Amino acid sequence: SQAISQLNGVERRIEALLWQLAERWGRVAPEGVLIPLVLPHRIVAQVVGARRPTVSTAIGTLTARGKLVRRPDGTWLLPGEPVGLPTGEARRMIRTRRPRVRSVPAEGVSRRAG
Repeated sequence: SQAISQLNGVERRIEALLWQLAERWGRVAPEGVLIPLVLPHRIVAQVVGARRPTVSTAIGTLTARGKLVRRPDGTWLLPGEPVGLPTGEARRMIRTRRPRVRSVPAEGVSRRAG
């Protein structure tokens, strides 16, 4: 929640929140990922750190862009791919760090507890 509230733009915060909820409670459907939670705009606003009218406008914008669908029963549908995951091209370019190998103290050398 704290990381989401630090994102720029209410649309990004709402989208990140809904993908986080989808990761925990979502169900994959042919149209996208269904979040079977009824969340009023007031609750979404409290979680993302915005005012309710701003959240309503942002949800309208996300809906118009096709990134979010509010179903008639009040649940949410996220069409498309999760946000924040690297694409194939980006994944190829991102180097993964190799874990550091810690050296083992030589035999007979003791470490003092500090």
